[in-house]
Amino acid sequence: MTEDIKNVKQSTVIQLKRLVAEGSDRQCWHHPDNPALCIKVQKPGWLRPQNRIEWHYARYLQRRKIKSQYIALPIKMVETNLGVGLVYPLIHDNNGQPSLPLDEALKRKTITPSQARRLIKQTFAWLEKHRVLFADYSLDNMVVKNHGNERYTLVIVDGLGARNFNINYFINLRLPYKAVIKAREFRNKALAAVKWYENIA
Repeated sequence: MTEDIKNVKQSTVIQLKRLVAEGSDRQCWHHPDNPALCIKVQKPGWLRPQNRIEWHYARYLQRRKIKSQYIALPIKMVETNLGVGLVYPLIHDNNGQPSLPLDEALKRKTITPSQARRLIKQTFAWLEKHRVLFADYSLDNMVVKNHGNERYTLVIVDGLGARNFNINYFINLRLPYKAVIKAREFRNKALAAVKWYENIA
């Protein structure tokens, strides 16, 4: 991971045609040549450089030799018809379908609130132990990977590192306890959200 996100060069521009999902600042597209991958591109006119942030943070984690089933990290940068994109693993269930966001999995009753609480505690315990910054809390930023036979993993697919590429981000990299604080704060928010779904069931 040594490339500059502004200086990607390749012989063929990747044509993005099938949208997976859309967030506030980026779109996630199916990779046309590999169903196990997706490509995230910034929305036109959106100023917050989330691709740049996550690319930088992924290199930081690589230097620390951090990788896990609990987080999806960018693999490389590519040129697309919609601009520079980041290639990520596309998290799939055992049936080949893209995994559902946590809130959608609860709405569809793919998992029970009890299972959701267990998954949240597992993933956030890992974040806390390894001092990984989850900076953009949203239930949409976590997906529930179904392995079959009632086995699941909660995977963070968006929002790692920071919301803004500024001095606070670099300070947080040097203060590991900041990641612990965020992990505990967002774990509690996620558990509270599950309780809400439990109350309306």
